[in-house]
Amino acid sequence: MSFQHLRSNLSTAPFTITPNNSADLPKVVRGISVQAAGNLRAITFEGAEVTLPVPAGFVPGVFKKVFATGTTATGLVGYP
Repeated sequence: MSFQHLRSNLSTAPFTITPNNSADLPKVVRGISVQAAGNLRAITFEGAEVTLPVPAGFVPGVFKKVFATGTTATGLVGYP
């Protein structure tokens, strides 16, 4: 394994979240920034499925998936 490959897997750079019903997030996140309030339907790191009413701002939590169905909050950015 190259150093560059290892480095890219350890990246903590924020990334845009596109809600998806089948794919997990590319990295587990420790929080999600929300531009416009709504519902966030997600799977936590522990495997619990949750639907949370979220305000615009920052939502702390460890998430590995954000569903398209049931998510109405927009402008999502994940923070690994």
